[in-house]
Amino acid sequence: MNIKKFNRTEFKGKIIGMVLGDGYLTKNRKNSHLAFKHSIKQKEYFGRKVKVVEELTSVNIRKEISKINGKEYEVLVCETKSHPIYTELKDRFYYQGRKTIDEFLMKTLSVEGLAYWYQDDGTRGTDVLNQQAIICTDCFNKVEQDFMSYWLAKRFNLHFEPLKYKNSFRLRLRVKEVDKFAEMIKPYIVESMKYKIDFHKPRDYAKKFICHNCEKEYLGRKEHKFCSIKCSQQYLWKKGRSNLFKNEKLRRYSLNSMAT
Repeated sequence: MNIKKFNRTEFKGKIIGMVLGDGYLTKNRKNSHLAFKHSIKQKEYFGRKVKVVEELTSVNIRKEISKINGKEYEVLVCETKSHPIYTELKDRFYYQGRKTIDEFLMKTLSVEGLAYWYQDDGTRGTDVLNQQAIICTDCFNKVEQDFMSYWLAKRFNLHFEPLKYKNSFRLRLRVKEVDKFAEMIKPYIVESMKYKIDFHKPRDYAKKFICHNCEKEYLGRKEHKFCSIKCSQQYLWKKGRSNLFKNEKLRRYSLNSMAT
């Protein structure tokens, strides 16, 4: 019988992706253990991650109720046994109780680990046509995300950049690279999470509207009258309003001059 040899580096590459996402490492008396939890709706994905961590130790699985924004949700929780590998990773991941990143972790991160990271924290963005791949890295600061971007480009030739989001930043992949990214991580995406890599599939809330200029249908969240900037310019030109914005600026300038 062929028994697959346990590869420590390969295993770490997967776990690093999980900890970059929703996973967390906690130290017991001597060594650390890994824990993660997911909604009962993500049972398939939860099961895939459990199989990975069971390569090293046995696990404890339980159900609990989690309260978010006043609402209660049933979640599945997985906790591994303690092991020196988790201790080594915890010493690198955490500084003064805060999750951070270093060169070793980014160099060891594998494609499979990247897939778990994206399934945990990835989104196709708010665009109804979903031409984006964004990783919600809100808990990391701008310097750390610049560092991540550098190593993701060096390791996988994927060019992410920190995107300002409220009071934090998130990593956004170049639009022209989303197909390459999807093909790269697809073997490790479970069926119920494949919607996250359907970058060319319109959102469920996308609606059809008619462009006022070319009269073609276009998809959007709300009507903007035109399907593109080009159509809006052509419409203004046909209506004799090509100087609309220029005239408005002149009017404001003259009013300001009169006020002084």
